[in-house]
Amino acid sequence: MAEYVQGINPDIIKWARERSGYKLAEVAKSLNKDVKTISNWESGESAPTYAQLQKLADKFKRPVAMFFFPRSAARARSRRPVFITKFGN
Repeated sequence: MAEYVQGINPDIIKWARERSGYKLAEVAKSLNKDVKTISNWESGESAPTYAQLQKLADKFKRPVAMFFFPRSAARARSRRPVFITKFGN
């Protein structure tokens, strides 16, 4: 029996799915799972196996390692850079 992967950040699964433009039902169908299973992965109630995680990574066009990041890239990018320009002489 396949082991479930520990240490996955469920927020990243949801973020990657949304950024890739997929609905829960589309992901569930492509993995032959029900919507509740995918929803449980995204909420952290359960976790995918490594093979399932690899399929998610392929579908979302993301590296597997990304699912282990401590926070989503969306949150990491939320800080806007501050640019200081000098006008005049």
